[in-house]
Amino acid sequence: METQEASAQKKKGLYYGWYIVIAAFIGTSLHGWIYLYGFSAFFLPLVNEFRVSRAALSGAFSLARLEGGTLAPFRAGALGDWPPRGWDGLLRNTAGGPLW
Repeated sequence: METQEASAQKKKGLYYGWYIVIAAFIGTSLHGWIYLYGFSAFFLPLVNEFRVSRAALSGAFSLARLEGGTLAPFRAGALGDWPPRGWDGLLRNTAGGPLW
């Protein structure tokens, strides 16, 4: 039987799951900042490279965001229906394939 002192020593420190939550929060925050605000650093070079108007480039970026938001519910539904190997094959054979 443990003494109260031994049980108090075990309860010291932060629960390991909170480290995972903190790491996920930091990763998601950085991704959001880079994706949303980092695009502005490349905006003028992209306009100059492709010789398009700012409106056309903004429209293309907006369509990409709209597509992602529109398809998100279907992706979420498919996550539960497809086995992990199915997702692996899909990700390797799409535009995100080189990232994996």
